[in-house]
Amino acid sequence: MEGLCERPRKLIHRELRSQLLDTVTYSRNTHKARSSRLIPLPTDIKETHEPLNAVQGLTISAELTC
Repeated sequence: MEGLCERPRKLIHRELRSQLLDTVTYSRNTHKARSSRLIPLPTDIKETHEPLNAVQGLTISAELTC
């Protein structure tokens, strides 16, 4: 029976705020969980080129001779 004398607008805003807080918390937790599973992005040009140099790419001419 809490808030029986309160304005309807105040009651509605209180409920919306509590639901919004739950939604924001859920959204942040979901983002944190997803981002923790991803590998970190390279921070400099050296880290970017290391995996590319490790992969032996084939050119069109090399594929044709095989």
